[in-house]
Amino acid sequence: MMNIWMVPAVLLLSSTYLVTGHGDDTHDEFQGDPYSDDGCGETRGCFDCRDNLATCKVNVAWEPNPHEGVVKFTLWGTKVADQAHVSVGITPTGNMANADVYSCISDDTGLVMGRSRNPETGRTTTARPLKGVSGQEVSVMEGMIRCQFNRNMSLDDGDDEFFDINNISYFLILSAGTAAGGTGQGHDVGANRGLSASVDLSQTFSVGAGESMAYLMKLHGCLMIIAWIGLASVGLTMARFFKPMWPDSKLCDVKIWFAVHRACMVLALLLFVIGFIVIFVHVGGFLELGDGTESRRRFSHAVLGVIVTALGVINPIMAIFRPHPGTPKRSIFNWAHWAVGTSALILSFVTIGLALVPIAEINILPNLQGYTFWVLIGFCVFMFVMWVIFEVVRCSTDSEGRTNDIPLSDKNDTVQAADDTGPSGYYPRSSHETCQTTNEGSMLKTILLFIFSLGAVFATAFLIITIAIA
Repeated sequence: MMNIWMVPAVLLLSSTYLVTGHGDDTHDEFQGDPYSDDGCGETRGCFDCRDNLATCKVNVAWEPNPHEGVVKFTLWGTKVADQAHVSVGITPTGNMANADVYSCISDDTGLVMGRSRNPETGRTTTARPLKGVSGQEVSVMEGMIRCQFNRNMSLDDGDDEFFDINNISYFLILSAGTAAGGTGQGHDVGANRGLSASVDLSQTFSVGAGESMAYLMKLHGCLMIIAWIGLASVGLTMARFFKPMWPDSKLCDVKIWFAVHRACMVLALLLFVIGFIVIFVHVGGFLELGDGTESRRRFSHAVLGVIVTALGVINPIMAIFRPHPGTPKRSIFNWAHWAVGTSALILSFVTIGLALVPIAEINILPNLQGYTFWVLIGFCVFMFVMWVIFEVVRCSTDSEGRTNDIPLSDKNDTVQAADDTGPSGYYPRSSHETCQTTNEGSMLKTILLFIFSLGAVFATAFLIITIAIA
């Protein structure tokens, strides 16, 4: 969540007005003082600017009613001239581009309300039908324009300009300015500024709490990317392709490949479990499937996230209860451990991709750059190519009589490598053959491992930085 003061764009509301009153109305039309903190963060969301009213020329509060599928907006702002407007724009971007704008205007025709669409480029707006809106009230009191209206959370009529605001974060752009008499046209005034912040309108919080909630979403994304792209990909690669490497070296009393694999996977487990908890705190439970493509995308992301987390937790539990090397069920474990781990990694990339891909030019984080998704795709392609190269090198090694049957330690305990039939083509060898492991080709594989690790680190760093600043 971020607060950005910005100059509002021109608003043209040449039609679709609702006349609700003339002159000054009484305070009885509104429940409570709009500057009061009554219900703020509990029954309604709001931008709390009571500590700096001199610069808070326009403000908004919202009260979600999921049972009726509407959000009640209360909008108020300084009446800067005899003919003036206050407006709120709902937009997936950090500016007025592609904004769905709702304006309350006091001009020669009286008190009116209208809806308009801001273009992606340029400053000429277009009036839109005031559909999906009910309970409109507009008044002027003590130099303030105030209005209330109910807006549907979604509108299933094919109108792509009517954004689905059910459990989806958007920027709210607020503005207060002059209006040309009789035309409903708002004009920029340099002294007037609008407050912009990314909010989930189905949640109730003050802007301070809202910022924390946005941080939770970003924290969730960063934790998952570090866990799966930065750690799990390296850990799985070590287990699949590097068991024969460094046969005479140990780390923490076990073979180097296993030490790295174990460290990566344990850290990944901790991070994605924390990330799983964080997002449930942010959402307040499990998402419900709503209408619209964006809602289905978020629901699919949530379902896959639960599946990935379950697989990620099941796999280390399987490893704890693995059969002893040489027993008949060991090969079953090897296949199951590989299948669950690989499936979790692949599904994690799909799940992360659902969060990063823009749907109808909308990102889950409204200010997230669209190219972030293609960085993820690039890493997936890079990882696939590297795995093919690793497999070619491994097959070449096997053809020369070397084996992947490398024990984790010199001790005769239950901690052993995959020493029987498994997913990577491992098969039982005699004790004489097992001792034939050589270091031949290790330089090439070490270089390849360095390149792969560097790619994972670069992709992870780029993605978490992009998410953090979104």
